[in-house]
Amino acid sequence: MKKSYDSRLDYGTANEFHFGEMKMKRLAVPAAGRLLRLRRTWPRWLSFLAFYRLASDYGNSYRKPLLWLLGVLLFFAALFPLPGVVRQGETKAESYVSRWDFQKGYGENLRAENLRAYASLFVDGVIASVDAAEFQRSPKIEPAGRVGWLMARGETVLTSSLFALFLLAMRRQFRR
Repeated sequence: MKKSYDSRLDYGTANEFHFGEMKMKRLAVPAAGRLLRLRRTWPRWLSFLAFYRLASDYGNSYRKPLLWLLGVLLFFAALFPLPGVVRQGETKAESYVSRWDFQKGYGENLRAENLRAYASLFVDGVIASVDAAEFQRSPKIEPAGRVGWLMARGETVLTSSLFALFLLAMRRQFRR
């Protein structure tokens, strides 16, 4: 049905059939194969097809993976300064906690000069986030410690997957 409507240049209906086909694949209960018991009880919302639907509507939307990609970059940019970030050539990691003065009250810590310091940490987090997404071997700013390293690897996996979904959706939309 999908190919038939594609050949008739009725792309809206073809997209709906594609969406329905992928949904049926996601909801299908396996009848044979390895790890059958686990695959039958595995939640349907926790599969690769569920991720594909959530991230790009089964390749029908190229805006959705682009928005997810930007969201992941901003999320990790805000998250990287928690364990700390280290500039290239320095040994001391700076974090939100290291910039916070525990002797001062809450209001005093949120003054303009401190907010500028937190903003600069966020900018460092943006640089570290983009470096992790670009597979940089020697980044200018990198997350500190094992937790930061694990977060960078997780971000690399997420951003590369979302970028691939973006490219697939662009190809699907514009090959017509």
